[in-house]
Amino acid sequence: MRYCLEVQKDYLLFPIMPHSREREIMIFLDGRKIYHFYAALLVEKREGEDSLYGELPVRELKGKEIEIEISPLKDTEKISLCQSDVLQKREETYYPWLHFAPQAGHMNDPNGLCYYRGEYHLFFQHNMFDIKWNNISWGHAVSRDLLHWEQVEEALLPDENGEVYSGCAIENIDGRMPDCPEGALLLFYTCAGGKMGWSDELKFTQRVAWSLDGRSFTKLDRPVIPHIAGENRDPKVDWNAESESYYMVLFLDGHEYGIFWSEDMKKWELTQRLTIEESWECPDLVRVPVHGKDHKKWMFWTPDGYYLIGEFDGRQFTPIQKTKKIYGNIQKERKSYAAQTFWGVEDRVVQIPWLTVGEQGCYSGMMGLPRELELLEKEEGLVLAEHLVREFYRNEKRLWNEKIDGEARFTWAEKGVALLQIINESGGSFSMEFAGITVTWEEETGVLRIGQLSPSILSKLEDMTLIADKGILEAGCNGDTVCYFTELEQDFPQRAVIEGNVKVSLGIVI
Repeated sequence: MRYCLEVQKDYLLFPIMPHSREREIMIFLDGRKIYHFYAALLVEKREGEDSLYGELPVRELKGKEIEIEISPLKDTEKISLCQSDVLQKREETYYPWLHFAPQAGHMNDPNGLCYYRGEYHLFFQHNMFDIKWNNISWGHAVSRDLLHWEQVEEALLPDENGEVYSGCAIENIDGRMPDCPEGALLLFYTCAGGKMGWSDELKFTQRVAWSLDGRSFTKLDRPVIPHIAGENRDPKVDWNAESESYYMVLFLDGHEYGIFWSEDMKKWELTQRLTIEESWECPDLVRVPVHGKDHKKWMFWTPDGYYLIGEFDGRQFTPIQKTKKIYGNIQKERKSYAAQTFWGVEDRVVQIPWLTVGEQGCYSGMMGLPRELELLEKEEGLVLAEHLVREFYRNEKRLWNEKIDGEARFTWAEKGVALLQIINESGGSFSMEFAGITVTWEEETGVLRIGQLSPSILSKLEDMTLIADKGILEAGCNGDTVCYFTELEQDFPQRAVIEGNVKVSLGIVI
């Protein structure tokens, strides 16, 4: 079915019913296709039924007549399209307190994390038209404190060149990129040709969009890096002060990554190919402070939590120790993936991962809590630690703080993210039930069990931090050098039962 519509407001709202029949939607302006996507549309909304919408930004089309084609759609079927000047308000009952989740639809990799003009920006892979992977655009949320996020309109939408896959953000300081205004926020992204019918004959390339207000973005009309190999994707760009040049790390194909060099972010030279057997996709290359020292070391990061410490001269990365990993449950029960660090946060390195939680009614996927990165000097070399950001602890209301020897129980009524911290000075065995999850540590065998996750083997367990939010539990051990993630009931029991010889504290963060 094809019909005409005059655009009168900022957003065109398509009613969505997750798991319903997928319909192909094409939108035309003056006979030219401007949008093409697939949506699980709600047909013939029943009276009293709650509405869920995919919100398509159409502000630039106000006053114009567009044609909308939906197929398959019978003459007897009706789609109740709406228009609005404001985005939907979500019912907070169904969302985590602090872990960001989208208003509606599917979410995966964080993109373009940055601090720009007084705001933290979180872009993310998003399908606004269903709770499964498809129609990948860049969703967008902003925050003043890294904890509380407001979702704003989509930043980048698929076009005739392809879907909008992962990438990064950086400011065009001093107008060093000649094709974009000075001071603009630049989004480097992978344009995934060949993934939708609109771009079947095209391949993956790396492109740029820019904005002066951090909200509306203009795409450049050509790639900055053409297709190289396979599904080359996920650019991460930054400035290297020592070499006075820009660098980009990019996934190429298989287990191979590329490092690129540039003076202006417009012309890029491939200077190194790097193979990391355990990894693929979503690289990051960032300098991380060494705890207690006045210097930093370079870290090459990959999405499953594997990392390499090394030296970098702006063109070549040289590892100085073997690959390590920070995630404890990445083989069969991977819940954390594709973490990226923020650009523009000068005093620390902050990272957020995607958590692969399943369907939560009207959305799927959420973001992990932001963490500050540092390197610890250990016998085995430099080891990465990821601590919850300082803002998290500043917002803690402490409810319980006790040294126990035996068994202790505690319940709480306050609403918010529950933070449980264990100090195990004796190194001995202990067990607990927290927020409905059972955790046990066996000193004799080194076995750590967290809920239904497969057991892990640790040589010691000095401390443990557990964070319970609606739908997710995060855990950090031994100074947050090993991290775990597992799903949790949205309405988890507000109870802690601990047996052992440990120090324990419990607080609420909201």
